[in-house]
Amino acid sequence: MHHKNTAAKLPLVTQQFVRTSLLVLTSIFAWSLTALAATPSVTTDKADYPPGSTANIAGAGYRAGETVEVQVLNLTNTGDAGAEHDPWNVTADNTGNFATTWYVNQNEANTTLQLTATGLTSGLAAQMTFTDAASVTVATGGSSISADTTGGNYTALTGPVLTEGSNREIPSSGTIIFHAPTGFEFKPSGVTAIVALKSGSGTKVSLSPTITCTATTITTTISGRDGSSGTPTSKVTWSGIQVRPTAGTLAASGNIYNSGTATITGVTTGSSGTNFGTLTEVAGAAAKLAFTTQPSGGTGGTAWATQPVVTVQDAYGNTVTTNTSTVTLAISNNAGPGGNLSGTLTEAAAAGVASFSGNGLQ
Repeated sequence: MHHKNTAAKLPLVTQQFVRTSLLVLTSIFAWSLTALAATPSVTTDKADYPPGSTANIAGAGYRAGETVEVQVLNLTNTGDAGAEHDPWNVTADNTGNFATTWYVNQNEANTTLQLTATGLTSGLAAQMTFTDAASVTVATGGSSISADTTGGNYTALTGPVLTEGSNREIPSSGTIIFHAPTGFEFKPSGVTAIVALKSGSGTKVSLSPTITCTATTITTTISGRDGSSGTPTSKVTWSGIQVRPTAGTLAASGNIYNSGTATITGVTTGSSGTNFGTLTEVAGAAAKLAFTTQPSGGTGGTAWATQPVVTVQDAYGNTVTTNTSTVTLAISNNAGPGGNLSGTLTEAAAAGVASFSGNGLQ
């Protein structure tokens, strides 16, 4: 007897269900492999940031278009519950990448910070830590240095101050050399620098007892520090820095900068580097009046076509922009018999400038 092998056939609806189920399972399996293969990452553009700077954050390996929650927590001071530690959301692009920023405020000085980025759809998460870096508190007192002090009295500054972060950024040797910006000079004596412990205990940074001062530079030499890690951290405060303008004509504002050999994370050298104090020369006291626009274009009995403009100036010819004095026009010799000025002869200066109108000779 011959037997035929026969395969049981599933009903059409059942076959379609099986095919659909297999497709769904295949899709889920493929997505699972993708999720397993994805390795999310989150990084910052630096390992150390001085307070007052901005951390640039980049993430990768998340699902395309998903919302990613980003948060920075203070690991050193867990009680720091400022708004800067609240989470915020960003959207990954079609390649699963994102970019965002976080402002490092003064509360983060000398701390370790933890950055976490979590995909709210995929559950993918990445984490890293970064720290604060050395920070500079700029010297104050140089925002309005009078042109009248050119070649004369110096203006005293307060500071600057250099504060280490948690990574003890000041090395055991090297120099810190302050430069006066163009248009200014230092008093070549009387500068001191005091080192204090910012945190921890032990031996702080040591400086050479002699600070070398010239009209253009102030040189501080680092002579040593202990070799232990983590603690202590130091703060260097300079005092006795005095400055004055080198010319009575107003110089553009400029910054005191460092060109020393000591490599300090968070502090950059050169004229476009870290600012240790901004100096600005301003006009001196009102000393004279000057026509900046002479009257012209008039005939007797009519107003001049070009009306006079008078400025209040200091001894060097700089406009005293803070002056609001009343300026009066007059003529020392009448222009012919009976010649008299007409129009409004007094005007209040605005930012040191008095502009007249309707004036002429009668």
